[in-house]
Amino acid sequence: MTSSVFNAYSRYYDLLYRDKDYDGEALYVRDLLCRHRVVDGELLEFGSGTGKHGCLLAGMGYRVHGIERSADMVSRSISCEGFTCEQGDICTVQLDRSFDAVLSLFHVVSYQTTNDDVLAVFNRAAEHLTVGGCLSSISGIHQPFMPNALKLG
Repeated sequence: MTSSVFNAYSRYYDLLYRDKDYDGEALYVRDLLCRHRVVDGELLEFGSGTGKHGCLLAGMGYRVHGIERSADMVSRSISCEGFTCEQGDICTVQLDRSFDAVLSLFHVVSYQTTNDDVLAVFNRAAEHLTVGGCLSSISGIHQPFMPNALKLG
């Protein structure tokens, strides 16, 4: 998907998801991370949107850095202590730091349009994980959570 699609989507993002249970979802993600012994530390969030999950997780003691494809979405992101974000492509992102977990929440991976892009996302995640770090890809919108956690390293 092109950046222009995501930029157009950013104008309606918070409106479309205004009834979304962000608090419950963030608690679910925290519980999933804790089950994999990531009880605090550094999280990398692929597809951070306007930062709602990132800020909620930051409020639980994590330090979250988001990568969001849409510059417009980044400019609309909420600000809070413990959460930062930047515009970037999750297929190519190269940061000079490691994270205890990489999150790809809900439909982020499904936006990739080729198998090579999906593989690139998982390779970028693996490159940014500490040894023993956790990749959590959770799919489904407005459906019961369907978690997939993979221990890497």
